Amino acid sequence: MMDIKEIRKLSGLNVRQFTERYKIPYTTFHDWDTGKSNPPVYVLELLERAVREDWRKEIENEERKSLAVHVVREHGTCKNI
Repeated sequence: MMDIKEIRKLSGLNVRQFTERYKIPYTTFHDWDTGKSNPPVYVLELLERAVREDWRKEIENEERKSLAVHVVREHGTCKNI
């Protein structure tokens, strides 16, 4: 299982972006990040799952965009494909 720092790094977000995206109070995250307190194991598991899912969706979106650009370059449009 990943720790909170690893999960945030995996997300590619800075601390503020991470706390806003995953609805975690900034001070709570800061306490976890600095070791002042520890998140429950279930929170780590859920956050890791959510970040991995979001990361997967981003990859899929980038692949779709790349494919669309290729199709437009090859066919001039995506309309009939």
